[in-house]
Amino acid sequence: APAQAAEAPAQAAEAPAQAAEAPAQGSEAAVEIVMVVKPAVRLESANTEHELALSEIVDLATVPLRHRAEVERHLKAIILTDRPSIGEERAFSQEGLETVVAEATRRLEAAGFEIAWRLPRRSHIYRTVDFSSSLVLKKLEAELRSKCNGCELQLRAYEFPRELAKLVSKDLRSWTILERSDRPRGSFAIPLQLEFKNGKTQTVMLSGMVDYWRTLPVVTRSLNAGEKIRDADVKLERRNVSFSFDEPATVGEINGSVAARGMQAGEPLLRGVLRREQLVKFGDVVRVQVGGETYSISAEGVAQSAAALGETVQVRVGKNKKMVSGVLKEKGLVEIQ
Repeated sequence: APAQAAEAPAQAAEAPAQAAEAPAQGSEAAVEIVMVVKPAVRLESANTEHELALSEIVDLATVPLRHRAEVERHLKAIILTDRPSIGEERAFSQEGLETVVAEATRRLEAAGFEIAWRLPRRSHIYRTVDFSSSLVLKKLEAELRSKCNGCELQLRAYEFPRELAKLVSKDLRSWTILERSDRPRGSFAIPLQLEFKNGKTQTVMLSGMVDYWRTLPVVTRSLNAGEKIRDADVKLERRNVSFSFDEPATVGEINGSVAARGMQAGEPLLRGVLRREQLVKFGDVVRVQVGGETYSISAEGVAQSAAALGETVQVRVGKNKKMVSGVLKEKGLVEIQ
């Protein structure tokens, strides 16, 4: 009993100490982060911003993912200098970086972070033009595709030029694929122009084979010249149009058209093989109409030319055979505007 009584004061003495520790355990501790400045940074040439922020030279991979967005926001607010142009370089010494990161430390500590910095002796920031075989191929395909709207492109026998594989992108100031006015037929040779930082230029030819494929209308049966084309005479098929110099006819162009020449089953319906159906021929009797919102005057006349719907036709009207000109609105009706 005396021993148990002696323990009681000691236990009672520990209670205030535990109570004193409770607030410290309940308070939120600062988040410790190690920030690393990269010794070399390559900036994307496509970035159009004018200022260089601290966030662009810090390795954010060392920041826990849950805090990364907030830390990056604070670092973006600290501007180092203007962004280098393509071919230019910026360099920061360790002493210069210490001044810059001091401001970042104040901002981050105020936000509840505890920061430790790792700075290189020197940090180099440079900006080069984006140049790679995959990027050149992407631009080449875009140039070839622009020559045939709605076509599917298939490249064959194309290889990235060996002389380009030896180039280092930091030596380039710019590069561009020169446009050509015509569409290549089978084979192609397109110039790639390179400009270097030393002012020299070089032109390399990108060559290969290309196929253009397109879904277009074809006739399902043989047609005679002048025969009207009906819906049942047409179906859609995927065809190689690499060597075609004409455009496929649209639905609107097919409706109301006839074959300009004889056609075989399976032949593509191109604009050049169609002509509008002539609803009026020379010598046909037509009704000529002229009028406005409140009146209308009509008379008979004789067509002096053939015409399709919507085309202009010459008509002789009346006993004095006066020549008038109007638009064929429907078969046998000419409207003078």
